[in-house]
Amino acid sequence: SETLQALLNSKRTEIAKDLALIVQTGQKKWFRLDAKIQPGQGPNAKAIIGILRDITHEKEQSLLLEKSQTELREFNKKLLQAQEDERKRMAHELHDDLGQLLTGIKIHLHLLNKENQLSYNSDFLSLYTLIDQCLTSTKRIVHGLRPTVLDELGFEIGVKQLCDEFQALGKGKLTYNLANVDILPDEIQTGLFRIIQLKSA
Repeated sequence: SETLQALLNSKRTEIAKDLALIVQTGQKKWFRLDAKIQPGQGPNAKAIIGILRDITHEKEQSLLLEKSQTELREFNKKLLQAQEDERKRMAHELHDDLGQLLTGIKIHLHLLNKENQLSYNSDFLSLYTLIDQCLTSTKRIVHGLRPTVLDELGFEIGVKQLCDEFQALGKGKLTYNLANVDILPDEIQTGLFRIIQLKSA
């Protein structure tokens, strides 16, 4: 076969290789060749001396396992992407709906107090503080679900902000090299950002 001829033409003296051959029945069979190449009869002749063992069943099982692992990786990839899409959707809804609603309530309270020339009594201040706490919690939840900086500014600026925040908190100094990171798929960039975010927390 062409494969065997290529082996004979090579400078190798030992062979350990899996070969796919078509047998007389037309079926594809896998064989493992363990052999040595020795000079044959004639000036340029070569001979292969070794053992050819049928490993069709073993190979088919190996290929099935490899196929299953590939399908599992693809499934996990799609599952992670679906989860990330859901986080992104929930984050945007919280930010756009609940965040704006709380901000609107805060503005209306301020205008109501201004129009009625009311003093900021303890109950009013408590309500104002509660709204601020709700806004802070909403931003924290949104950031946990989906770092908005990735959508708004991109991976590189997002990582820079994490490093700056880490250094500002006195935890030390982080250095990074983001060469060619833009060529990575979005799901990988998101995963890397989450790892950095976790490690710098």
